[in-house]
Amino acid sequence: MYIVHVASQAVQIAQRPHILCYDNINISTSIFVEQRIGAPAKVQSGTFPILYELRNVDLEHLRCSTIKC
Repeated sequence: MYIVHVASQAVQIAQRPHILCYDNINISTSIFVEQRIGAPAKVQSGTFPILYELRNVDLEHLRCSTIKC
């Protein structure tokens, strides 16, 4: 199954240097334009995570410094 493959990849990437970010998604659920009270939403919106693998990265460049007030 594709989802098993993708989940396995995410586990492997998460064990190495990576960046996690979030993005918005809008999915159209209908090809018909119908406007009436009680009609289901034509677009589903949400947020999903994206995991980027960092290749050839110097971990020292990812180190955060102290914030001074």
